[in-house]
This record gives sequence, structure tokens and C-alpha cells, in this order.
Amino acid sequence: MKKTVSKICSRGISMLPLISPDALVQIDFSVRKYYIGDIVVFYHNQQFLIHRIIAKSAHNTFLIKGDNNCTTDGFFQSKNILGKVVSVNNSGHFVNISGSPHKEFKYLFILFSWIKLLTTKLFS
Repeated sequence: MKKTVSKICSRGISMLPLISPDALVQIDFSVRKYYIGDIVVFYHNQQFLIHRIIAKSAHNTFLIKGDNNCTTDGFFQSKNILGKVVSVNNSGHFVNISGSPHKEFKYLFILFSWIKLLTTKLFS
């Protein structure tokens, strides 16, 4: 399968600290298999979002949430996910997130994402 990769400029703070506003984000639109920890692009509430998969259901749907958000976006089927983020360039700091050295970091982001979600639920 031919790789279809595009670069876009991010907006918003939902993926801080990994993806800052105005970061250059490289997306592979040819990816069709997604895993917990992947940062994906999807269409939700009339906008394109870049958020992380934090869980997978028994029905093969993915729970998606911005790392810096207090709530999830909900569950989405893989057919509703448009692509996977493979690298981020924050003001000259390049991060290849598809490489194996960064796999451990994605689990930390998932852990912190769940902690933020749970503490928000507990203390609201």
C-alpha cells in the first residue's frame, strides 16, 4: 500500500505537552490499523481533531481523548479515523512518535490521560 503522508499545523492545547499550538504534525493517512497509544486524526463535532486512543472496547471501537482534556471524545470505529500522527515538530524540536524509542512514552501519556480523566470525575 502506498504511503499517503501530509503535514498540517496544529491548533489548540488539547494535546499539550507533546503537541503545542502551531506545531507541524505529520500524518500518515494510509494507516488502517490503530492501537492504544496511537495519536490519530478523526472528524468529530464538525471539526478535525488530533487526539490519542486510550482504550479499545470489546466491540472494536476506540476511546479517544486529548492528553490535556478532562473528558473523552467518545468511542469511534476505525473507519471513522482518518490517519495516524507519525511525527511532530514543535518549534524546531522534532519528535518521531512512530519509532520504537518513544513507545514507552506513549504509555506514560496514556497513564496521565487516565489520571486526569479520573481525578476530574472524582473532584467535580
